[in-house]
Amino acid sequence: MVVGILILIIVILSFRLYLYRRQLSSIRKQVEFIRENETNMELSITIHQKEWNSLIVSLNKLLKDIKRCKYVTLNQENLFKQTITSVSHDLRTPLTSASGYIQMLYKGGLDEEKQKEYIQIIQNRINSVTVMLNQLFEYTRLESNVYELDYERIDLNGIVCDTISMFYDELVQSKIEPDIQIEEGPVWVFGDSLAWIRIIENIISNAIKYGENWIGILLQKEDNGIYLRISNRTSTIEQKDVEYIFERFYTTDLSKTKKSTGLGLAIAKEFAIRMGGTIEAELNDDIFAISIRMKSA
Repeated sequence: MVVGILILIIVILSFRLYLYRRQLSSIRKQVEFIRENETNMELSITIHQKEWNSLIVSLNKLLKDIKRCKYVTLNQENLFKQTITSVSHDLRTPLTSASGYIQMLYKGGLDEEKQKEYIQIIQNRINSVTVMLNQLFEYTRLESNVYELDYERIDLNGIVCDTISMFYDELVQSKIEPDIQIEEGPVWVFGDSLAWIRIIENIISNAIKYGENWIGILLQKEDNGIYLRISNRTSTIEQKDVEYIFERFYTTDLSKTKKSTGLGLAIAKEFAIRMGGTIEAELNDDIFAISIRMKSA
């Protein structure tokens, strides 16, 4: 009797061992298949016990995490390639132009007025390259979270006025008289003053560069918040562009002739979001506008 029971136990354990080995072999084959093929297949089992179920759930979560990491890595590689391509193109154009004018200066035979004109053009091309590199460096620091913001209570009214005055010469040269509507007295927000300057600089610079003869700047208080809107008249932006206007390296077809990296608005968005605000773009008829909302301090 005892011998019979022992034999039965051995048979049952042997059969279970066989099932477990077959289950492990099946899992191994499934893992190999998933590893070698682009598939959304999940691991499955035929033995439904608590331990096996817990194991398969954990393994499927692990596979999803690996797949997600792989996707992120591939996406980062693609973005890096796009970055190199975009930056190379954007830098090549002004540098090639500057090189051409330098060669003409070397050849000689130019009167003094022409020499000054060419030197000024070369300086402008070098300045545009400097701006592009600075924007790329700043955006890279933001993306990698190296850029630390210095939060404090600041008067946005003063920052807007000071920043507008920095563009006086450009506005005059472009024959643009801005329509400025700003609250009287301080408009307090909690944030980084340098980040706010960069936001306003980039948006106004974009408005001058791609706008047409008119810029509107509105700053007002709202319930428990502030509202900043910078708008310009344009014929280069279409409705389809608005959705992508804050993406890095995005430029409209017509704006590509302006020699821009397309990083200015992407930087403005990153700063606004990191300071707890919202930023939106909209196009109504021929008026393109960027609006920022943030809590008052």
